[in-house]
Amino acid sequence: MKFRSPKFWLTVAGIILVLLVVVWGMARQPETELEAYKHDLLARGEKLDYRAFIPPSVPPERNGADIARTAFAIIDDIKLVVTNQMYLSPMRCVAPGRAVVAWQQPDAWDTDRTNTWAAFEAEQVTNEPAVMALRGLLDRPMLDFGLDYNGFATQLPHVAKLKGGAWLLLLGGLAKLHQGNIGEALTNVLAELALLRNAPEPFQISQLVRSAIAQMAFGATWSLLQSTNLTDAQLSSLTRAWEEPQFIAPMGNALQMERALSLQMASEMRASGAGTHRWLGSSFGPSVGSSGSSGSGDWWDFAKDQVKAVSTEGKLLVWRKYLSYDDELRMLKGFQVLVESNRKYETNRGYYPVMLEESNRLAEFNISPKDDWLGLGSVEVDGFNMRTVLSEEADSVARGSRKALVAECARCMVLNAVALRRYELTHGRLPEKLEDLPEPLPPADPIDGKPMRYRRNPDGTFLLYSIGENGTDDGGDASYEAPTKVYIYSWQKGRDWVWPQPATEAEIYFYKTNRLR
Repeated sequence: MKFRSPKFWLTVAGIILVLLVVVWGMARQPETELEAYKHDLLARGEKLDYRAFIPPSVPPERNGADIARTAFAIIDDIKLVVTNQMYLSPMRCVAPGRAVVAWQQPDAWDTDRTNTWAAFEAEQVTNEPAVMALRGLLDRPMLDFGLDYNGFATQLPHVAKLKGGAWLLLLGGLAKLHQGNIGEALTNVLAELALLRNAPEPFQISQLVRSAIAQMAFGATWSLLQSTNLTDAQLSSLTRAWEEPQFIAPMGNALQMERALSLQMASEMRASGAGTHRWLGSSFGPSVGSSGSSGSGDWWDFAKDQVKAVSTEGKLLVWRKYLSYDDELRMLKGFQVLVESNRKYETNRGYYPVMLEESNRLAEFNISPKDDWLGLGSVEVDGFNMRTVLSEEADSVARGSRKALVAECARCMVLNAVALRRYELTHGRLPEKLEDLPEPLPPADPIDGKPMRYRRNPDGTFLLYSIGENGTDDGGDASYEAPTKVYIYSWQKGRDWVWPQPATEAEIYFYKTNRLR
């Protein structure tokens, strides 16, 4: 047998070494790019540690958290007595730009149920202790629940309870309106808005619940404004209450907190296979060495289960050691786009051009993975694609952050509507244009930064609207972009976002006989 010379083997060894160095460099490149991007963000003043977003504590004399907890305990006791609360929308949209004034109807009806007013009001009497407790929040300007900030493990037990309290206040207010007690109904609306005073909480779920409560208060305020007995002093208190809550800046803080928490998630997922499984909430099927999921004892099924388990765990190992870095980098870039867009909106006060720029930048980054050379795109666990499991977090947060825009638009529209009502009360007619309102003028349309669109109608009503998320002034067209046969309407789903006018009896009848049959 003829042996190769030492020079030959040295050459082979050198080639192998070069190949190993190249492969090692390729494997290190995504991690290096990620660390460089983090360093760049920190150099630009961005904060990537969740502890940087923990708000300062609120002094006890300004904090209404204990009052809220007392109300929550009463609500829990009420649930033991009233297991199925009656539901009633204060502003059920039954046609584009038209809504039912619930408290003026002969019955307390909604889309899926009808109750007598006597039964509805009797239930609100049961809720009264909780409502009275929640009204105590009006004397405290802040809500600080003393959270134990611990990253993703932070508990938020109060969030759902805030929304439940808002519902009780809304329902109680409708009962008061039906009884003709305008002052009590107004107090309930003001207490609903007081539930928004936990704005410093830097979590997106907290801000989403605030947006939901704002939508409830929007409907309750619209319903209240259908009364002809409101005084200027009452309308003034309503203006002050709606001027207070902010939605864009708190959502910006929440975006930065979510970015920091997502980095924590990525680190723990990458640390071990157990960490990956824990975050995804799945065991990825049978583990290596188990008897298989079928339990049939068939050796071939058992072998296939083991091959599948080994293959999956192997791919996840590669994901943790290599591909996760690329995904995390895309996630961070996506979050940075959202954070910068939020800041631009606060500065420019025109959401639509910022939204277009945001969409273009996200498309440029193409929140999508590089070449799937290991076939990881085929691995899905409980709906998670392991190639995009981290970067999809930025996409999910982006969809949630749009809720803050709707809440801000609702706030601005209410303030315009109240200003119109105060002018009408003083002058006996509506103004010809919004510029006729006394200074300071109500806020502009958050979509483009221009005044809300307004027109006085010959019949004494008015048209007030935002141009909506499509960024186009459609002349107050509240209909949907796409035709639909489903009779479900929402004021912020139309081409323009229109302040509803009361529905006619014919419109209500048509809705009942078509949508409710």
